[in-house]
Amino acid sequence: MADHSLDSKGFQIDSKIFISYCLRYWYLILIGLTAGVCYAYFQIRYTPTTYSTNARMLLKDEYSSWGQEYFLPGMELVSSRNRLVNEIGIMKSFPLMERVAKSLDWNLSYFKIGNIKTTEMYPRPDFEVQLLAGNPKESRYYLDFIDPKKFKISSYVDKIDESHVYKVNKPFKIDGLEMNIHAVNHSISLSDKYSFKFNTHEGWARYFQASLNISVENEESSILILSQSHQTPDKSIDFLNSLMKNYIEWGVEQNNQIAENTIQFVDQQLRVIADSLVNTEYRLEKFQQSKFSERIFLSDYQESGNMKTVLDLEDQLTQRSIQKEYYTALINTLKSEDFTAFPSSAVFGFDDPNVDRMIMSIHESVKKIQKDAFKFKDYSAQINIQKKTLEEDKKALIKTANSNRQQVAELIDSLNNVIQKEENKVLQIPSEQREYVNLTRENKLLNDLY
Repeated sequence: MADHSLDSKGFQIDSKIFISYCLRYWYLILIGLTAGVCYAYFQIRYTPTTYSTNARMLLKDEYSSWGQEYFLPGMELVSSRNRLVNEIGIMKSFPLMERVAKSLDWNLSYFKIGNIKTTEMYPRPDFEVQLLAGNPKESRYYLDFIDPKKFKISSYVDKIDESHVYKVNKPFKIDGLEMNIHAVNHSISLSDKYSFKFNTHEGWARYFQASLNISVENEESSILILSQSHQTPDKSIDFLNSLMKNYIEWGVEQNNQIAENTIQFVDQQLRVIADSLVNTEYRLEKFQQSKFSERIFLSDYQESGNMKTVLDLEDQLTQRSIQKEYYTALINTLKSEDFTAFPSSAVFGFDDPNVDRMIMSIHESVKKIQKDAFKFKDYSAQINIQKKTLEEDKKALIKTANSNRQQVAELIDSLNNVIQKEENKVLQIPSEQREYVNLTRENKLLNDLY
């Protein structure tokens, strides 16, 4: 019986047969090699050179609290990966890219059209265009300089010879636009044609989104590698620098929001208290001047035990007054449409863990909406759900702050009653001296608040 098993060596080509085929169809091999060499030559000669530019950015870990990722092995890597993904999403988002485009302000791009290649002139073009009137959007025009002071211009490269002759530094109109060509270099080429293109911030932002590549240096690090391939490396360098600068500024703006709101709150309270303080000081001074002959100094009463009790109660009254003003300012800020952040109660010398927790939750919700706004439209379903939840949280905090303010107001009334009773025990004195004590107390309270 014949053995039909395959040769263990597998498929083999007979060298003699292969050489005979090559000799028979040598002209096909020659044509293929010639075509390949010609294609490679024209690709190298006529394709503009593209350069790859990259930059590295370190993202620092800025956690506000110690979460479970710090206590469960391996969780810190998951947390870090999630944060990097979010930050990459922000960097490639349209709003941030549009912000970068506005900061770069590349409204015009200039090109030199050579016999072989068209190259972009950046950062120093051979001439400059000044737009005087009109809305060009994204349009391109071609120029042919007759001499350094005269040129032809057209929106079509093949019709440029039919164009009128214009003078440098003289305004002209074309396609409903009024512009001026100026700052022409003496070394401008008369044998080559030029072109310039009007750009929009939106167009640049979308180009940046498509051309930017972001990767992580290694799995455990938080170093991002930003890269872009472009025919003009100087332009890529400026773009990456501007991107990192605007990203850092955006982060600083977000982190400084609470500090700015704290300063605004303190300034507002200082203005109100300062006005009241000036008023009480004026009244106290006038009282001292008018009642000096009848006034009796109260040092003996101030040294008594009852008067010390009154002073201690006034310190408590000061703290409660600060709390009341804090809750009032918090409620007013929450009701405003531009609310973004508010300081913790600990900043003002007292603790309210429940309110602090609710404020922190609202802070996180606001920051999440701001970050997601870089990825989605403001009217998207996800953003609308988050905004609705944020409004509900704000209403809950307003209700809690109102309740706490009412409780503090009742405590203030109670303290005032106790202070009044304690004063009555020691101030068995004429009405002028009682008025003096009341003015002194009011002045001291405002001083403490200030």
